[in-house]
Amino acid sequence: MGLAEPILEARSVSKHFGGVQAVSDVSFGATRGEVHALLGANGAGKSTLVRILSGAIRPDRGQVLVDGKPVDLHSPADAMRVGITTVHQELSLLPDLTVAQNIAAASLSRSSLRPIDRRRALRDARASMERVGLAANPQQRVAELSLAQQQLVEIARALHSGGEILILDEPNSALTGPETERMLSTIRVLADQGIAVVLVSHRLDEVFSVADRITVLRDGCKRGSWERGATTIRRTVEEMVGALQERTAPHAPRPPAGDPVLLLRDVVAGRLGPLSLELYEGEIVGLVGLEGSGVETTVRVAAGAIRLRRGAVSVCGKRVRFRSPGDAIDQGIVYLPPDRKTEGLWLDYSLERNIAASTLDRLTQLGVIRRGTARQQAVGWIERLGIRAPGPGTAAGSLSGGNQQRVLFARCLATDPKVLLASEPTRGVDVGAKASIHDLLRSLAQDGLAVCVASSEFDEILDITDRLICMREGKIVAAGPSGTFTKDRLLEIVGGRG
Repeated sequence: MGLAEPILEARSVSKHFGGVQAVSDVSFGATRGEVHALLGANGAGKSTLVRILSGAIRPDRGQVLVDGKPVDLHSPADAMRVGITTVHQELSLLPDLTVAQNIAAASLSRSSLRPIDRRRALRDARASMERVGLAANPQQRVAELSLAQQQLVEIARALHSGGEILILDEPNSALTGPETERMLSTIRVLADQGIAVVLVSHRLDEVFSVADRITVLRDGCKRGSWERGATTIRRTVEEMVGALQERTAPHAPRPPAGDPVLLLRDVVAGRLGPLSLELYEGEIVGLVGLEGSGVETTVRVAAGAIRLRRGAVSVCGKRVRFRSPGDAIDQGIVYLPPDRKTEGLWLDYSLERNIAASTLDRLTQLGVIRRGTARQQAVGWIERLGIRAPGPGTAAGSLSGGNQQRVLFARCLATDPKVLLASEPTRGVDVGAKASIHDLLRSLAQDGLAVCVASSEFDEILDITDRLICMREGKIVAAGPSGTFTKDRLLEIVGGRG
């Protein structure tokens, strides 16, 4: 397969932003019928290369070719006209329109002003849905579909535009295990149909299960390309982040003493409960459950984002009442949401403004923000958490995923909390950033913070926590020291088989 002529090719492309060289003399090619994984740590240049290939930005040097012919891409529309379609991590569907209408939208720019033939649109939608294995009603509103189904609608729409080159940017980042397996199966089927699939993913086990070829970028440069069988996960990680170091040993859990820092007692909210749990200083507690289990609801109740119907919340032995997340922050409880781009950060704002957002009461005088103090605070957190950015005035959206996540941590920790509620703290970050976030969580617990982690990654939750709480259908179904659980046992418990 590696000897075939590429249908999509980047030749010696380079791109810089200000003083940062994002991509330097990178060549990359994808052939028909293959899944070519594009890997690298956050900040390695993957996103920049994808944006060049998809027409979102133009390279400073080098060229893009399709079927051996140079193409001049000024926009994503130009890329689509030559057969390149991109499905980004953040979906671009119209939720209030039907599946068929969303799929038909792919060809509207090339149609005349005549009314849409609805019968044809339905027929085309069914064909595209069948191609990606989407079992749904084409006349159903997209908002009513699961996230996994919406991902397939996005891919079906991309294929409906007639493209033979499909770029998938983190398609599985928010999917559950079974949903991910179905997505990987779909990717493999599309490649077998002759589509050239470029897959960007941080999940290396999934990459090695589906990719034919792997290319690694590091610090904007290409480290190499290999057939899947010619490399290993360990070697790939070392190419991405450098020689692997021994993992930092987990901190020794502290035995519970005195009052819990946070106590939920007989809490009922929506379909949650009645539920009781305690968090103690110096420990990392993991909440585990499948989608709809109540894990995220529990975290949001503790963070003041969801009102209680019944029950009580106590902080350091004192009963409190939360009307908003601001009330929880005032009591020392801070929440790190699972989606940094839609719930966490203001991507167009500077790091300084993002970090300051949680501590405005300390930074304002007579209603005016003390800019010098805010900047000094941001610089301190940038240095403490190792955020790679030109300075505190840098827009958060210009950073890599791992650095964006560190900015979100900085905003949470700037409140000097007693409790950190972290939901999916390593979602969409590379292996190097994930390890550093794990070390940060352990360090915070060692410093006396009570940490609660909700994660859909069982390996992660077993690795970093002291105690686990398993949930199903809004209730706690098992709890105990993390060392008493295995991944298979967790699957049995949360899946209702144990």
